[in-house]
Amino acid sequence: MELQTLISVLARRRRIRGRERWDRAELERHQASALAALRHHALTRSRFYQRFHRGLQSAPFGELPVLTKGTMMEHFDELVVDPEIRLTDALTHLEHGGDRRYLDRDVLMATSGSTGRRGVLLADRDEWTSHIFRRRGGSP
Repeated sequence: MELQTLISVLARRRRIRGRERWDRAELERHQASALAALRHHALTRSRFYQRFHRGLQSAPFGELPVLTKGTMMEHFDELVVDPEIRLTDALTHLEHGGDRRYLDRDVLMATSGSTGRRGVLLADRDEWTSHIFRRRGGSP
């Protein structure tokens, strides 16, 4: 693990330790706020989500349509919020044995394609730090 990532994981751990004492109401408020922020980000920045959730902007989370890997990959370039990221470039990076950093910043991963199509996934430093923390037994 690179030093910057380790520092990020330790900083996240420190911030999250305070949440261990939250009661149920505090946890639910945090979850609702985080979900609202995620939905706002997706709906304001992703052309795909603007169409996919049209008319459902305030629908309960459980009523939203399911996003399958096939749909995600079919609409990848309009789903991502960074115009520099293109599926063809990401696949080329993976095929040529590029390291996990894509565009010198994002962690690039792919599924095996056992269902017939590979899924390509990206994570920025903060998302990757959160993932590492969860894998180590913490909670985001």
